[in-house]
Amino acid sequence: PDLLDKPDELDLAATIRRFRDRISELAATEPSVLAQLEIRPLEVMRHEEPALAPTRNVSQVPLTVVFSDLEGFTTFTSERGDLEASALLADHYDAVESITRSRGGQVVKKIGDGHMLAFGEPSAAVMASLDLTQTAPQPLRLRAGAHNGAVVQTSDDLFGHVVNIASRVTDLASGGMSLVTEDVRQAAGSMPLVTYTNTRSVMLDGLSEDVEVSEVTPT
Repeated sequence: PDLLDKPDELDLAATIRRFRDRISELAATEPSVLAQLEIRPLEVMRHEEPALAPTRNVSQVPLTVVFSDLEGFTTFTSERGDLEASALLADHYDAVESITRSRGGQVVKKIGDGHMLAFGEPSAAVMASLDLTQTAPQPLRLRAGAHNGAVVQTSDDLFGHVVNIASRVTDLASGGMSLVTEDVRQAAGSMPLVTYTNTRSVMLDGLSEDVEVSEVTPT
């Protein structure tokens, strides 16, 4: 297809190169044509190609990433039907949004009956995880997992090793449980309202070293 049919950054650069090549040919074979167009070949040859703009703004920032998941939601939907499950989920979304914001965090995205959350303060992430497990919609239970570190952040999502670990830690939790890695525990510091129990080293898929996790419980 003709490059002009796709006017994005890459096609624009290619079009300019083709134009410059054509001007060079005209300068050598038909200089009178350039004179009629009032084009000087040297100016065209010196024209810089535009820098390609990034497709999205990307940065790397330190965050505590929390994943949550409703245990038993699929069974609930099967037994109660889609309408009741949808109503429960809508109320749950509102509750998660409220709890997250009250702790200074952000709902990055919804993942079915779960969420990806981000917090600038690790201690706030720990407290939000506890809040979520204790306010799960009945008769379901919520599980949460968290990890801390540098993540790749775009305008609407988070990516990277830290995100992957947080997700896998969540998979280790059972309903009503909040698990955090040792990195979260160390970054959060002393928290008099929180107790860390059942600390253990676990092997996560894709990692060559064990990760230490602890269960978070209110004091």
